Amino acid sequence: RRDGPLPGAAASLQAKHPPGSDALPTGHICLPCRSHLFPPTGWDPRRAIAAAPGADLHLEWLHGYRCARGIIGKDKALPGRCENLHNAKLLAKGVAVYPSACCVVIYDLASHRQEYFRGHDDDVLQIAVHPSRDKVASSQIASFAHRSPPIYVWDVASKNILSTLQGFHRRKVTLLSFNSSGQFLVSVGGDERHSVCVFDWKKRTTIFSANGHLDDVYHICHNPLDPLEFTQVGNKHVKFWQYRDEEGRIGGMRQTKNMSREWRQAEPQVVACVTYSREGFPIIGLEDGHIFFYGRGKASAVQTQGLLEVHDRIHQAHAGQVVALCSLESEAKAFVSSGRDALIKVWGLSSGESRRGSNRGDSQAGSVKWSAKRVIDLTPLAMDGMRAK
Repeated sequence: RRDGPLPGAAASLQAKHPPGSDALPTGHICLPCRSHLFPPTGWDPRRAIAAAPGADLHLEWLHGYRCARGIIGKDKALPGRCENLHNAKLLAKGVAVYPSACCVVIYDLASHRQEYFRGHDDDVLQIAVHPSRDKVASSQIASFAHRSPPIYVWDVASKNILSTLQGFHRRKVTLLSFNSSGQFLVSVGGDERHSVCVFDWKKRTTIFSANGHLDDVYHICHNPLDPLEFTQVGNKHVKFWQYRDEEGRIGGMRQTKNMSREWRQAEPQVVACVTYSREGFPIIGLEDGHIFFYGRGKASAVQTQGLLEVHDRIHQAHAGQVVALCSLESEAKAFVSSGRDALIKVWGLSSGESRRGSNRGDSQAGSVKWSAKRVIDLTPLAMDGMRAK
């Protein structure tokens, strides 16, 4: 280094142990280095320049992506397993946005170019894309400068920060999601209770906050038909939230309708992903490989609107854990799933009448039958541990 305390320390060593001397230098510790520093062989302290060089460095290319180590099953329990999930998004066709170290990368596949948002001072964990696709929210781990981890909402084109949301969460912010109108932003913290907070990001105000769950939270998703409703899923729980009553209701995994005789009721397990159907009902992916569809139960004297219950399933949609779900905007009755079996499946309604059975990938619903219209095998690209065990 040419601009730190090295010249003085090295000059002292050079005076004590001139070149050609058999004595070994003792070395000096110069912060922030934790080990001893020694002058190079033949170094002349008279050539030292204390001023910083005129040249500067710029970021040319950022390699890597902060992804999940893996969604851990029942037999393993590693800390931080709910981090870095569902944090790669699409801004437009062929343009992806994802976190890498303390930056957010905007990558254009066609031109093979990267742009960067560099407003964070520590590792970025999660991002959310505004419905207008011209704004992004990103969160990070708490740092020395920010004991409460900040959430930045910034403009994609200019990279200017439009809003800073800070003060509620501690440690880190692991999940983000805009509602369908883009007015509100939901965040989940990395504290023991995985606290949930809803912000009006333009006004920088908190709409409401509550405890999320004691177990890890893996995903949150807003209802496209109701901007004041979202679903939270995680380890052994499904939870439905509404801004109106500021209260979350735990949902069950017990199927109440269209249950085949050959099937078993799902036990509490990891639920890693959630999306909504075009009708505004949650769809979740289970560790056992099933995909569950929720619907409204019967209303009662107390409940003007029926509770959300599991009404249908795709039995063993994947040979292993379902890790991602996405509804298709172009088709009303279609969605995409991916799993630990390294397969991506595009699901659609089957032609003809519904039937009941127990074949893998069949829904066996009383009124609806789903089938995989297209299957993409990612096995050649899979890394170690990708395949289901």
